[in-house]
Amino acid sequence: MTIIIENPYEKFGPEWEPLGPSDRFRQLLRDEGIGQVKAWKIVCDEKEWWTPERIEVRDFTRELFTPLMSLQLAEIIDFHRTANHRVARYRTADNEVKKCLLNPWTIIRGIRGYTLEHADAFAKAQNIPLDSLDRMAEVALLALRHILQGERFDKNRNYRQYAGDTYVLLKTVKTEFRYILGADGVKESPGAFELAIVDLKDTNRVTTVDVPKERPGMTPRWVSQEGITEIRYAKAEEAIAARSHSEFTGTEFTAYSPPPTLSPKQRDAYLAAFRDPMVILDAPPGYGKTRTIAEIVKTCEALRIPVAVGTFMGRAATRVSKELISLDVNVNKMKYKPNTLHSLLRINLDADDGIGMKIDNSRPGIFIIDEASMVSTTLFGLVVNLIPGDWNIVVMGDSQQLPPIDAGSPFIDLVNGSNLDIITLDKCFRTDQPDIQVALTNIRERGVPDSTDNFRIYKAKREDAITKVMAIIRETARDLECSPLDLLITAPQNGVSKNRASYLTGLVTTNELNRELKKELNPVGWINSGRKWWVPILGDRVLAVKSNKGDVSANAAHNNGSIQRAFNGEMGTIVEAELNGPVIVQWDGNPIPAVYTQEEAFSDERILNLGYAVSVHKVQGAEAIGAVFIADGNSWYGLLTNSLTYTACSRGKRRVVVISLKSDKNRDGFGGGILNSDNKRRTLLPFYLNGQIT
Repeated sequence: MTIIIENPYEKFGPEWEPLGPSDRFRQLLRDEGIGQVKAWKIVCDEKEWWTPERIEVRDFTRELFTPLMSLQLAEIIDFHRTANHRVARYRTADNEVKKCLLNPWTIIRGIRGYTLEHADAFAKAQNIPLDSLDRMAEVALLALRHILQGERFDKNRNYRQYAGDTYVLLKTVKTEFRYILGADGVKESPGAFELAIVDLKDTNRVTTVDVPKERPGMTPRWVSQEGITEIRYAKAEEAIAARSHSEFTGTEFTAYSPPPTLSPKQRDAYLAAFRDPMVILDAPPGYGKTRTIAEIVKTCEALRIPVAVGTFMGRAATRVSKELISLDVNVNKMKYKPNTLHSLLRINLDADDGIGMKIDNSRPGIFIIDEASMVSTTLFGLVVNLIPGDWNIVVMGDSQQLPPIDAGSPFIDLVNGSNLDIITLDKCFRTDQPDIQVALTNIRERGVPDSTDNFRIYKAKREDAITKVMAIIRETARDLECSPLDLLITAPQNGVSKNRASYLTGLVTTNELNRELKKELNPVGWINSGRKWWVPILGDRVLAVKSNKGDVSANAAHNNGSIQRAFNGEMGTIVEAELNGPVIVQWDGNPIPAVYTQEEAFSDERILNLGYAVSVHKVQGAEAIGAVFIADGNSWYGLLTNSLTYTACSRGKRRVVVISLKSDKNRDGFGGGILNSDNKRRTLLPFYLNGQIT
């Protein structure tokens, strides 16, 4: 157990005196500089702290708990003995009230480090049965935390790693609740779970959000949601396992002068990468993060400083490699080629031993985490622990773009909650159109921009939405003198699952857009019969995805031996295809074509999908001459948010087009998306970095 020691002199002034055994214990640790065991023995032996009545309390707790916890428990027990009621109580499984020395489950939140496991040990020592209704509330809360943090039982009652969430279905919590009771050998009494939830609500330990059934974009899964209040500060001790800032030793390298082509803020980030143990770079899209990375890597390669670049999406790794090649860096000779964090560090969260591969610590170097805004708590903790302590870490991202899919938002915590210096780039390189820059600034500040020449906003009716979208795409391509294939066309959702079909009515999805775009732009190979409606043909735009079945990740699905054919979310064009032969894809930014079999390209388990239109989550880090975003107000409410809208609109260099569809409840798709805030899940990372938690 790690003991958090506050400085009482700073809190109460120089005349501070210890108020009880636990304060005296802290005083000895701080003023005398002695160890925990010796300090505990001194407190226990000092008569002024222990009257004869307290000896039994001391002996009862000292064998069960760590020193500070024992002293705090002793004080609580003594309080109960001296208070008017003099005794504590607990409820049996039949809701009968019985007396006890101390109800071990009512003080879990009162003592740091005191958990359900400790409470159960205390209960056994008092002969309190574990089917007590007071315990049920703590088990329900533990079940909720398991699901929120992604560690829970599967159907075979084995612990597995899952994606965390912010809200969960009560039925899911109840299932996990029963699994935990079963693992403890405890029989669930009738109504125990329902009473437990009531207790948690009454003590403000969980909050309930009731969403009307008729609200567009919602499904039955979201009608009754249970969220834990402290998920904003997610209990990340185990998941993040990140070193505090004071433990970063870092290495100051002698670097070349920053290239004159970099902006002043880019130069600041460049120099900080060689100087500071940890650098946080927060910048909007198109403001030169990739170029800054490339210049840092180029200098490292020239000075023979080990360097590694890990990204969340494979597309970003490809863009970094392309930028390095433009700077005459031989990417193939790099020890650590730009790659996704999972591939670079061999992290597999689905495997039991998915800890990954540590970076070589024989020499200090620089590790760059790109697209950090999409990195979850669990992944961030694993990555930081795999980086040697004498390596500098550069964390780059955009706190306004899409948050992680899994639980936690560590990059946002670093930007908003730590005492580290944050470098913010302030010069846009992606577009030189002032009206696009003004519109994006408005969206970041949750304001709805006006329609201008280069940032165009169209309104469409749902009944003719597809026709209007196709006409606008043709018009945009004609204005920009490019092919429609050169445009980046996005929508919030790929499709609608069966259980959401009655809620997401008339939704314009990327699947529907792909069908229409395919028919118009490359109609050869069109088969509209059953499930096999698409045959890959020369000229088709495609998207790299994971298999529709199985647990293989997208990146692993596209790995052919030692060749990584594509990364998840990459887009490309089919340059050769035969009906019964191989399909060859030229992925964007990769000069080497990739070969796929018919089964890989066209089957129920295909790993190639049409990519004429893609979901917004697939385009973070991409750019195009023009971007077209269909902001459908009927999209799932928790998906069409400010960050998704901003990410979609920040892809265009010369033209951004928004097609707004009102929801069935008359909510404007574009304006509603801008005003809909993300439910960003905080972690304890800032407290680690600020030294408030050790």
